[in-house]
Amino acid sequence: METGTSQILSECLRCIESIHKKFSEILIGADLKTMDGAGLEAEMMLKAGANMVVAMGQMHDASIIEQVKIAKKCGSKVMCGVMLCEDKPVRAR
Repeated sequence: METGTSQILSECLRCIESIHKKFSEILIGADLKTMDGAGLEAEMMLKAGANMVVAMGQMHDASIIEQVKIAKKCGSKVMCGVMLCEDKPVRAR
């Protein structure tokens, strides 16, 4: 199940927490489309119950590396949003 940017912004972490509490058996993706603050945002979403966070492929490599590091620490994953990336497969990797 995806929690989208608008939902997360309007409901803060409550939307992720309530979905996780009610449906703990399903995967929850937090699609905040992070561009900066990648590690902190990932940690917040994952601690609230998300199983995956979305990073924008256009963000700086250091931010992507930090987000992946935090996700691994939490036993989670990062999905790369490749909108407007010239070489989508390369950036996703």
